[in-house]
Amino acid sequence: MFNNGSWQTPIGITPVDEAYANYLIDDDLGIKSDLNAFSDHTIEMQVLMLQYALKDNDFKIIPILISKPTKEQEEILASKLASILDKDTILIVSSDLSHYPEYDDAVQADSKTIEAILSESENTFRSNIREYEHKNINNLETYACGYESIALALNVAQKLDNLQFAKLKYANSGDITGDHSRVVGYSAIIATGNGHNQNALNSLSKDAKNEALQIARGAIKSALNDKNSTTMQPPSNLELYEPAGAFVTLKENNQLRGCIGYFETDNIKQPLYKVIHNAAIDAAFNDPRFDKLTKDEFDDVEIEISIMTLRKPVNSYKNIKLGKQGVVVTQGTHSGTFLPVVARDTGWSLDKFMSELCSQKAHLSPTCYLDKNTKIDVFDTVEFGE
Repeated sequence: MFNNGSWQTPIGITPVDEAYANYLIDDDLGIKSDLNAFSDHTIEMQVLMLQYALKDNDFKIIPILISKPTKEQEEILASKLASILDKDTILIVSSDLSHYPEYDDAVQADSKTIEAILSESENTFRSNIREYEHKNINNLETYACGYESIALALNVAQKLDNLQFAKLKYANSGDITGDHSRVVGYSAIIATGNGHNQNALNSLSKDAKNEALQIARGAIKSALNDKNSTTMQPPSNLELYEPAGAFVTLKENNQLRGCIGYFETDNIKQPLYKVIHNAAIDAAFNDPRFDKLTKDEFDDVEIEISIMTLRKPVNSYKNIKLGKQGVVVTQGTHSGTFLPVVARDTGWSLDKFMSELCSQKAHLSPTCYLDKNTKIDVFDTVEFGE
């Protein structure tokens, strides 16, 4: 990841979107900043074309080089990319197609690769490539040198809805040079549409929500009976195996009795049902604002669950959708989170909301949200309860 500064070419200087680049980085997972890796010319060519096409140069970039990511790295990066794509953001993938077969063999091989991309399925793309690798086409060294980048883009596309894929053009080097004995294939393919994120939590079924609430209550009940109990029954709803962050909130007589949560980035490998299980126990027994829940209180508490999307940075607190988005402020080792429901329940103005978040939750100055050293992230939630 190229995560700071700008990219200079003979025709212009284009700044890097540092906030979103740093959002995509995950050092623990091996998604890292490495400026030395960007001597490769492939991204340089894309930057030049963007600078030429967008002559006012009023745009930012996030240069990413993909080698051979693990499945986990790809999934996390694809989820984050899908979360930031909107009508003002495009994802560009650069890759040649077949390398060095004869002309007719290239046309045949490339048509299969293009067909797989147009299927909009990462699995179809990967299986097609594997199948044709065994055909031993003469002089064919690769079907696509940016194979993993294409697979990542298809993964991103599968997390979005209402996309339409189309081939704009296909050609190979033989069409230009006239030499058909040894060619390289090229194609331009575009995906357009609304691009709404199909995050699994947005379509969580009623049955899955009910089972999630049962998991939370069952976790607390088991812990009340045996504080060392870690028993967890795997859920029947496959939706609850998706990785996601969640908060569990306990209320007694309509008053807060505990609230603890974990963002997906804190527990990357955790499926939703495990996050809910652990958050429920911590909300009941480890929220420092309250005494531990007792057996006498158990039947009186009501449980609410807020499932969260990945956090996204905002450049200004004024861009926050009050009452619709949760907010996280971070400065150094201090951090605080408010769920969207806080704004709805209190009726606070945006400035009051941010001031209380800074002071109550992050234990910082009430005006910390105005400090340039404070990072502000937002997230969406799906909320449901008993």
